Amino acid sequence: MNPSDLVFVVQDQITQYPGKSNLIRLKHPRSGQNCVYIWNRISGVNRLYEIQRVSEKHRSWFLGTKIKSDGGAYLCTPINPLFLILSSISEQSIRNRFTTLHGLLANNPELATVFEDDEWERKLSAICDSKVAGEHTVYRYNESLALSWLSDRVNSVRQMLTSLTDPELIDQVRFSYSANNSAITDPNVGTTDAHAPAFAASSNQARLFTSSTLPDDMCQQFAYQLVADYLLPDLADQLRSHLHLGTNTDVHETSDTVAVPNGYPKENVNPVSAGGNSSTQPSEDYSNALKKTEVDRPAEPVSKKSKHSKGMQSIANFFGKRPTC
Repeated sequence: MNPSDLVFVVQDQITQYPGKSNLIRLKHPRSGQNCVYIWNRISGVNRLYEIQRVSEKHRSWFLGTKIKSDGGAYLCTPINPLFLILSSISEQSIRNRFTTLHGLLANNPELATVFEDDEWERKLSAICDSKVAGEHTVYRYNESLALSWLSDRVNSVRQMLTSLTDPELIDQVRFSYSANNSAITDPNVGTTDAHAPAFAASSNQARLFTSSTLPDDMCQQFAYQLVADYLLPDLADQLRSHLHLGTNTDVHETSDTVAVPNGYPKENVNPVSAGGNSSTQPSEDYSNALKKTEVDRPAEPVSKKSKHSKGMQSIANFFGKRPTC
């Protein structure tokens, strides 16, 4: 594929200072698969960007005088490097003892490119205990600090969702919330082709899609799932317990709403499985209505010369020859 045909959505600073950006391969914090990231090094504002490919069926791009049949695009969005190192150190045997930064990066040495920056090394204090030993600073994973930091990330997203006032943005969140639940409950539907359910399971759920604001519990679950998509399953479960959130099924039974979204149609992330939910299917039995009864008989053909109702004419009269004056 010609690189000039690729469509990227990036922040201005990446295109304004192309010499300050490098492509690096790092392990995804949840799936462990190697993914491409952009490390942007601008004085005082060093950032790591995740590259996600998003696409929809039946979509193309008009690029100058050409038409590109693949309508996909690459989104470059900032990601906190702590998510990447968190998944690395939370599963290591070194998590309960102090070690150097090099030891923390043993499972993901490529991260040294990011954490050689003093700014990001200092930010390790958000998830680790630290102390100075001789000429070196050593770190130890602190589960309590990590869960507190992750909770702040969830609350930050939740507050953003609850403050939404743009009707279009609110509808997008609702659709994503509903569409991803449909992908969970229907085994024949994948997350990349999720569709909104054709009916509401209850009156409370119907009000959810007509309200001008997003319910707080929905925002909390949505925000949690966004963060959990970047965590190992065990750590995601610990965060759920720390936030006092029930399972997706429990939330549905208590709040009478659809389940939590389980991911997005992007290639860099393996979506989180959020479990099934059978309550969104109708409970009535309509099978008898489809059975042919003994009294069913084929309708008698209508006579071509059937009498028209008074005041009505055959449509052929409008296209026949008109009498001349």
